[in-house]
Amino acid sequence: MKLVRKVALIKEGIITSILDYDLKADNPEAGLVDITFADPMPVVGDTYDPENVLEDPIWRITSGAMQRRFTIEEEAAILDHGPTVLRVVRERLINSVSADVIMPELIEGIHATVDWLSTQDRDVVEGEEGYGTKIVTDPATRKEELLKWGDEGEAYIGE
Repeated sequence: MKLVRKVALIKEGIITSILDYDLKADNPEAGLVDITFADPMPVVGDTYDPENVLEDPIWRITSGAMQRRFTIEEEAAILDHGPTVLRVVRERLINSVSADVIMPELIEGIHATVDWLSTQDRDVVEGEEGYGTKIVTDPATRKEELLKWGDEGEAYIGE
């Protein structure tokens, strides 16, 4: 999947246009600045603020890194009790070389997996810690954890 970048053309400190660009383009001296990950995203007419422009986050991580984000309990539940579609999502993840945390298909698969895990009781016997609770108790937070930007140790180095 190719990342389409947002690039701002800046004249005298004012953003005069914003373009979609398929390569990294960052040349502040020429008035061209990559704003793909700016927060908040500027609009034409804004004053350029370099403090709002983030370095490229790591959005492509190894499949092993993505798999390690799941707990053993979550993986076991998917393997032992998960619907076929979730087992297929897991197999595709394991058999790929990388995981793009911005890819719509991956996001959809993670959301479906977490939503299902939030309906599953923990495999804990009565009287033990965690008995009577679900595997995932806060689906929104768990989705954010699984789809967060990668770190240097998770980065996929390749094409």
